[in-house]
Amino acid sequence: MHATIVFKEFKQGLAKELQEFNKEQARCALGTAIAALGAVLIANWLNLDKPYWAGISALVVSRSSYDASLIKGLLRIAGTIGGCVLALIMLGTFIDNVFAILCIIFFTSIATVIVSNTRGWDSYAWGMAGFMVVLLSIAGLVIPQSIFNFAFYRTFEISLGTIMAIIMSAIINPDPPESANPTDALAGSMISPAQESELVKQAISLALAMVSVPLIWKWLDLPGVLQIGVTSLILLQPDPMQSWRKGILRLLGCMAGGSIGLLLLGSPAGHYLITWGAAYGVLIFIFSYIDHGDPRCSYMGLQGGIALTLTLVQGLGPGTELQPPITRLCGILAGLILWNIIHALLEKDNAA
Repeated sequence: MHATIVFKEFKQGLAKELQEFNKEQARCALGTAIAALGAVLIANWLNLDKPYWAGISALVVSRSSYDASLIKGLLRIAGTIGGCVLALIMLGTFIDNVFAILCIIFFTSIATVIVSNTRGWDSYAWGMAGFMVVLLSIAGLVIPQSIFNFAFYRTFEISLGTIMAIIMSAIINPDPPESANPTDALAGSMISPAQESELVKQAISLALAMVSVPLIWKWLDLPGVLQIGVTSLILLQPDPMQSWRKGILRLLGCMAGGSIGLLLLGSPAGHYLITWGAAYGVLIFIFSYIDHGDPRCSYMGLQGGIALTLTLVQGLGPGTELQPPITRLCGILAGLILWNIIHALLEKDNAA
């Protein structure tokens, strides 16, 4: 039922975007594309560990006005640094205690979902802090010997992409839209008791999924463990319909951006820096245009841009291998499937 409604609204929203060209959306999309491409190129030039994190941060932080981008960017950097410091302190204490780290993942996941959906305008910083604690904790179980490098590079890459987004927004989108409040998009919403109950239930299912991820993937020696954690942690909303919407649009965006990226990698254009950069910038512009448009399909645009970045950005220069992006995309899909299985089981238990 939820899926049918989401697909119907998605098609209506996308049809609207294709029928009407909005200059303001195009201007925002242009700034986002330049910021993402610039962040990726600088990250490659600096030989950073995972340059796609810089591109993703530029996509996420770029909003419709400089004020909104600045606020979201500062909250993202503050949450990232705070979360990394807290995670390193806890992991330094419990680095050899698997049970303690699993407890950190479990309770931090629950707290992150609840706090980021119920606090005010600063909820994004709290959500990012919890996200980094969970991400570093999973990394602590999978690659404990590299946890400090992991924290340093993620902070550097996220900050680089965020700063690029703020700079380009200041140049291209200096004026906010009329009647726009830059903190509105970041503020937590008032939720009803029924939604609060649903949010807690979803938070618990997420926490169980996050605890299961490193155990199952380490046992089976499978790749993509961190992408599964990233996917599961950002889907949940107090309204089940919104969770379904995020999940389906993330899946559609992943399929669109990933497929286009793989096709580009397989073509001669994907092997030369100039053609690779031009194609990446144009495609990010298209996905960002959708992201800044109709809310019925906008999340698909953001996720398409993220999947495209994960696919094309592999290291110094254009990507040349298909295995890394396929691994990341499979990790995203696995995260969706794992969370939905656990959530369905909890729904079944409640119904009984």
